[in-house]
Amino acid sequence: MKILHRSHDRNSLIPAFSLFGTLLALHGAVHAVAAERADILITGGTVITMDQDRRVLDNGAIAIVGKRIAAVGTAAELRARFRAGQVIDARRKVVMPGLIDGHGHAGHELLKTLAADSDKWDWIVERIYAHGSTPDFWKADAMLAGLERLKFGVTSSVNFFGGGDNVYRVDDPKYG
Repeated sequence: MKILHRSHDRNSLIPAFSLFGTLLALHGAVHAVAAERADILITGGTVITMDQDRRVLDNGAIAIVGKRIAAVGTAAELRARFRAGQVIDARRKVVMPGLIDGHGHAGHELLKTLAADSDKWDWIVERIYAHGSTPDFWKADAMLAGLERLKFGVTSSVNFFGGGDNVYRVDDPKYG
């Protein structure tokens, strides 16, 4: 029995490798097109979910499409599923829903350290709130309160109390 061997030179293999490379590139392109689009993909953080099981995902991820959370899962799962316009590396960070502050007092932001170690704080702020404040005072206080809350993860809040000579009015935002 005679075995026939076909001789190959290097030049005859180049088209085969070239074809193989093209097929690999097309395969990758097909999978990239098949992936879902996300505007933002937050990956690698410790994700605290608010799902039924209250899962905490180490090396978790969140996909955001528009203004909505599209998916929550592990970083590996969501990286495979989504292609994002922006990827945020959240390693060594906690990713969690915004907190709600359901009890705040207008005016306290600007005056919180005034006479803090004195038993006269209530007396002082009552006079400032009712007699010594202006709409600009209340606007500055509201802006500072909003910035401080956002810094600490609060995305929804309520403040009590109006200001100036209309201290208890709440019928127009200018009194807030």
